[in-house]
Amino acid sequence: MDRRAFSLIELVVACLILFLVLSLSLPRQNFLTKKVVQSELKTLRTTIHYLQQKSIASNTTQTLTFSLATNTYTYQQANKTITHTLPRQVKFGALAHTLGPPAKPIRPITHAVSFTKNRILFHPNGTISPGTIYLIDRNRTVMYAITCSVAHVSFLRFYQYGNTGWVLV
Repeated sequence: MDRRAFSLIELVVACLILFLVLSLSLPRQNFLTKKVVQSELKTLRTTIHYLQQKSIASNTTQTLTFSLATNTYTYQQANKTITHTLPRQVKFGALAHTLGPPAKPIRPITHAVSFTKNRILFHPNGTISPGTIYLIDRNRTVMYAITCSVAHVSFLRFYQYGNTGWVLV
């Protein structure tokens, strides 16, 4: 018997195997996406701490500027402009219908960066201008925030948005 085609059972079995492999890989992809956003959050946190310490040590005001159009942020280091571009899976933004700021969510988030003129100012006395930065993944499934409140001593807080709202990380 000369067979040149697949039987219906062979096609169904192949489709089931493919479906099984895809269904097992999708949760892993969401896990990896979450880790990429978390990693970017940590990189931004490190940059903010660096600029705060640099401002104190050099007794000069430092600036971290965000570009929402290009998903980048820039600062000066040793007479050079350093530009960090977010990975393609991550961008500045907020999930639809999310309330903010994270510490007291009372109104819809309208801006991915709430710092004045999309800039964080680091003053020589150690204070940081107040505001919030929201990071999401391209598929809009994961969202994190970094906040700096209005206070005599500046400190950062990190939040993750989940099913129950904002959670301090």
